[in-house]
Amino acid sequence: MDGERWAELKSAFATLIDDDPTERARRLADLASTDPELSRRLDALLAADAQADALLGTRLPFSPAEDALASGEADFTTSEAAFANAEAGRQADASPSDGASAEPRDPFGLAGRTVSHFRVQDVLGVGGMGVLYRAEDTLLGRTVALKFLLPQYGLDASAKERFLNEARAVSALDHPNICTVHEVGETEDGRLFLAMACYAGETLRDRLASAPVPIEQALDIARQVLVGLGAAHAAGIVHRDLKPGNLMLTPEGAVKILDFGLAKIRDLNLTDPDLRPGTAAYMSPEQIDGNAVDGRTDLWSLGVVLYEMLTGRPPFGGGHDLGTVYAIMNDEPPPLSTLREGTPPELDRIARKLLDKRPEERYATAAEVLEELDVVGGAPPRRSAGARPAPRSPRPRAVALAALGLAVAGGLIGAALGLLGPAASAEPAGGSAAPDALGFASPAADPASLAVLPFLDLSPERDHAYFSDGMTEELIGHLSKIEGLRVSASTSSFRFRNRDTDVREVGDRLGVAHVLEGSVRRAGDRLRITAQLVSTENGYRLWSDIYERRVGDVFAVQEEIARAIAEALRLRLATPVGAPVDRLRVTSIEAYELYLRGRFFASRRTEEDLAKAAEYYGQAIAVDPGFARAHAGLAETYIATRRSAPGDRFRRGREAALRALAIDSTLAEAHTAMGWIAMWYDRDWSGAERHFQQALASDPHYLWAHQWYSAFLAAVGRLDEALAAMQRAHATDPLSVATLTHMGTELFWLGRLDEAVAQYRKALDLDPRFYMAHWGLSRAMLVMGRHEEAIRELEYEGTDYVGFFRPALLGHAYAVAGRTDEARQVLADLHARMERGEYVAPTELASVHLGLGELEQALDWLERHEADRGARIFLAVDPMFDPLRSHPRFVGLLERLGLT
Repeated sequence: MDGERWAELKSAFATLIDDDPTERARRLADLASTDPELSRRLDALLAADAQADALLGTRLPFSPAEDALASGEADFTTSEAAFANAEAGRQADASPSDGASAEPRDPFGLAGRTVSHFRVQDVLGVGGMGVLYRAEDTLLGRTVALKFLLPQYGLDASAKERFLNEARAVSALDHPNICTVHEVGETEDGRLFLAMACYAGETLRDRLASAPVPIEQALDIARQVLVGLGAAHAAGIVHRDLKPGNLMLTPEGAVKILDFGLAKIRDLNLTDPDLRPGTAAYMSPEQIDGNAVDGRTDLWSLGVVLYEMLTGRPPFGGGHDLGTVYAIMNDEPPPLSTLREGTPPELDRIARKLLDKRPEERYATAAEVLEELDVVGGAPPRRSAGARPAPRSPRPRAVALAALGLAVAGGLIGAALGLLGPAASAEPAGGSAAPDALGFASPAADPASLAVLPFLDLSPERDHAYFSDGMTEELIGHLSKIEGLRVSASTSSFRFRNRDTDVREVGDRLGVAHVLEGSVRRAGDRLRITAQLVSTENGYRLWSDIYERRVGDVFAVQEEIARAIAEALRLRLATPVGAPVDRLRVTSIEAYELYLRGRFFASRRTEEDLAKAAEYYGQAIAVDPGFARAHAGLAETYIATRRSAPGDRFRRGREAALRALAIDSTLAEAHTAMGWIAMWYDRDWSGAERHFQQALASDPHYLWAHQWYSAFLAAVGRLDEALAAMQRAHATDPLSVATLTHMGTELFWLGRLDEAVAQYRKALDLDPRFYMAHWGLSRAMLVMGRHEEAIRELEYEGTDYVGFFRPALLGHAYAVAGRTDEARQVLADLHARMERGEYVAPTELASVHLGLGELEQALDWLERHEADRGARIFLAVDPMFDPLRSHPRFVGLLERLGLT
């Protein structure tokens, strides 16, 4: 079962578990007709939950931290921090609804009794597959840990065989770096148990809770783990779940590998085909793919652990399971040296090889890694198991019991699903929040605030990203209609696409208290949409649901989700039922899909993608001529292109925008397009402001209306208002490179050049390829007299946009820097383009002449641009035109443009 399928199952279970039996049966029956496999697994899962309830008096799966099961960060083994703190009497599986009593329950009633030659003392933890007790070995006078399987496993022949083989294999690993299993036994009434060693110390997971590990200590830990793994691999045993929680650090400096309970015995096939044991953040690509594993899988996991020891975070995240799986399969982590100062260069190379996605490219054996680690940075020779540890910050030391493990927190679930792997811890989904490295001032997290992360495309061919993106954007529009709810704009929330990001980081970066995430699975005309609302404060799920619908019902689903969110946050929709759907005014799902495809390409903003967008919008209009937003989208593509003269593109844009307004006179997108045309082409300043204000009144959350209204305010000299407008847009969209760039431009107009440069650099930190930020930064540097820096910025080829204005600005920069020959070559190239029939804006030639000090020629081209109906509207505020400021022809030009 892959991570995406598991996410569907998890969401469906969370929805069904609280239903009454009648409604649950109805939902399962509906699901059986569309997805029999999912229905079967859910039925088994719910039955297992009922069994666990009857035995332990609490629901085991998905509680107390429902999302943690998917993240796989806790498995209720003795290798976890829960058992590391067992002496404090903390219950590993306490449920919030039970009041989280300090004393663990004793479901078998064994505390105080003698089993074989073990005197049972107290319960250390209760999990879905068994119960762990502390006991005294009366024969040898030592403290041990006893692990008992739940009754149903004792009665199941397959589970019993798995348990016995697990025990025999690990007990044979008599090694100082591997947890010792003393014996396996069976009670008189048939209960199987393991007796394991008990160690003092802390897990590496606990150690990492305070800070990354010193480099020398990290290398020492890695060496000891490699020695232990080498012994296991030589015996034909692969751990398959190596992680910080399974590594015990004793006071003497020894490292003990815990929980070989998931190891696959060579040539012994005891697993279901869907079996993928392991913890998401530490799983190898071959585990995720369900392929055969060997010792190289453990070396991958060690690479993850080493990376986390040195940087304080896993290389592929470790928060949400779907994002983690995606990152493991597709992303490359940043080099260690970029995150940890002083990291030896050789360690970067070793980490890269350990984390190669192709097993054949990794180290073949643990011994190979050991040989290379021993010479890294003059690292000390390997310690023996009894050596003293490196100094570390003082932490309370508790007794941790090293055991094979109590299987999974929802082990009953594992049996029902064929998942014999660790489930979740009692900690909420996600890890610690990351600081905002870019220094953005995100808004405070109002309790009534929300970000909608891009819904995942889980369609069989993964070819419906446009649909899932459209679903996300439509939901943002619906949720923005909820009175009192602040919703982050899509351009910021889409920054977290395909990233394994902690929800608390999303909260910090966007200033929101909640996150809505989900997936869209489309097969033919059927849709399955899952959604869940998560708190960014603690990672707990507040609401979730699953929707089985036909594609044509997508609008109703969007409204259902919005209404459910409103109820979960105790808010109310500001518009009556049905209004968000009416806003679309589309009668054909085919037209809607074509529109979504058009919007998908339009968002890329290259000339080729704009052409594709226009084609799709045109097809949508052909299917449904009354689809106002398709007409508005077409208007936007005409306006945004730069390959045709202003007269042509603005004329076509106006026609499309007017058709949209004839259908829906309140449509924000159409009014924004009309405002843009009135400002840039008509020079109708009052008309432009009227359209922008109408757009914002219709949709206060429409980002482009904020941005272009700000541009209007700057053009007419209302610079303080322009900056305030962009600051409001930034509050809604703090991670938008366009918003940050526009803020830089408003500061540029105001003459606050250092602040403008800082804003442009923030935008480029987010997206180094964003051409407008490069363009703005170079202009600011030119005005500041930093000519060569500006030229380097303009000559940079790593942008997504070749730029129609960049050659002219580069010619201007060459000219003011004294590189006259290069400036004149740019002029020649621009004239050659014009002779070939390409459109070249007259203002481009004007800017090169201006840099050369040829003011009259510059004014000739500016006046020609005025006649071209595309004159630059920022002439009155642009400091680059200061040399012309007092020239009578320039003053007259501003008067004719209405800019004085």
